[in-house]
Amino acid sequence: MVQKLLALAQDETCDDDSLLRAIAEATPYKQKVGTATFWVETGTSLASFKYDQIIAAIFEANQDADWACHLDNFVMVKQPRGGDLVVTVAEEATKLAMIGQPMRILDTSYSVITPPTGAGGASRGLDIRFYVDITNIRYNFDSVELMKTLRRLKTLPLFQGFRSTIAGTSCHTNAWRIYFCTEDIPTNLIINNHPVDQLRFQGVTYAVYAKLYTPSRHVRHCTCCA
Repeated sequence: MVQKLLALAQDETCDDDSLLRAIAEATPYKQKVGTATFWVETGTSLASFKYDQIIAAIFEANQDADWACHLDNFVMVKQPRGGDLVVTVAEEATKLAMIGQPMRILDTSYSVITPPTGAGGASRGLDIRFYVDITNIRYNFDSVELMKTLRRLKTLPLFQGFRSTIAGTSCHTNAWRIYFCTEDIPTNLIINNHPVDQLRFQGVTYAVYAKLYTPSRHVRHCTCCA
């Protein structure tokens, strides 16, 4: 699989759609798109936990819940600063079914509330490749357009997908990982002699974490994808 992706990613005659189709075929889970959200009244009680831990706990503790049949439509979770937990789901019907339901998370029961107004893994052959993680993505994150932009920048993107998923489900973290053909960082992702650590894309700013690197105290914007 990786060899096929490498051949396509490095072939200058390969168009964007062909590479994206190959990536979709290589993705080992059916990716669902978030279309609706509901809120869980957690307050700040989960602020010290990572999203990976929270969503794994939801799946583990609610297998016998009356609404467990809807778990397969869960897409991702996010916790706005100082606020309740927001769950993105693939169907509006799931959102409506969850209103008023109890949800257990890390040994505590919370209630699903009406929202306030206004509110994978690829083959191990990828392990040696350079990658970046784009964090806190939204449900409408346009990964197709980002891939096309990176190809235009000659960075040779190879594969993309969510950093991790819950086994046997379509649920995932809100971190997006992009692998590149090279083992070292592409030149166009280096700004002022350092790996880029921030991305502005379609009007939204995301934190970027490059493989084996930690962000410096001085933010370096990647304005090429704005």
